[in-house]
Amino acid sequence: MSMPRLFAAAAVAALAAVLAVPALAVDQSVVARADDLFGPREVAVKPGEKVTFTNAGGDHNVVWNDGTASQPPSAVPPSQWPAGGVSRTFSRAGRYRYYCEAHGDRSSNFGMYGYVHVNAAGVLPPVVSRLTAADTATGVRVGFRSTRAGTARATFLRRVSGVFRRRWTITFAARRGANSRSIVRSVPAGSYRVELVLTDANGVRSEKRTRNFTVR
Repeated sequence: MSMPRLFAAAAVAALAAVLAVPALAVDQSVVARADDLFGPREVAVKPGEKVTFTNAGGDHNVVWNDGTASQPPSAVPPSQWPAGGVSRTFSRAGRYRYYCEAHGDRSSNFGMYGYVHVNAAGVLPPVVSRLTAADTATGVRVGFRSTRAGTARATFLRRVSGVFRRRWTITFAARRGANSRSIVRSVPAGSYRVELVLTDANGVRSEKRTRNFTVR
């Protein structure tokens, strides 16, 4: 075989070897800090990836709301944590909440708590903020901000006998940044609530935001 062909064959073999190696997981790290907070509070990974927690000061541990074993079993100082910290590998998509038993709470989001978001894209959910709703001469206008573009789903509920009951739902394209949507329809006077969720191009949904408003 000539030298040029030999080099070409070697290059192809080397490329095939590289492609055969599985992609390394983009694992994430979280620090239990001396100021009694986790940082960052929210991280995202793909199924099969892991999150490692280390202790930078204070008596801390990581307790999972889904019942997975706490690591360490009780809140202890860094010297009693395993070398390299503690970790968890996630096999299923979902949102996993954790907290420190000494400085957080199982259900209330204050102090030391956080979330791990597991999805195929390994991204944090889009964030919807500044949701507003008001009646207009022709219907209702909804406004909000979003950190990513996607599809917004707005559900409207009317208060009847002290209970909000669903009346109608619309979906529409939303952009990153400020959004405003006018909904033309007949809306009887009363108390209403709008619930809005945005789904991005990866299929990752935001947390639901709500706003009450009155039609006069």
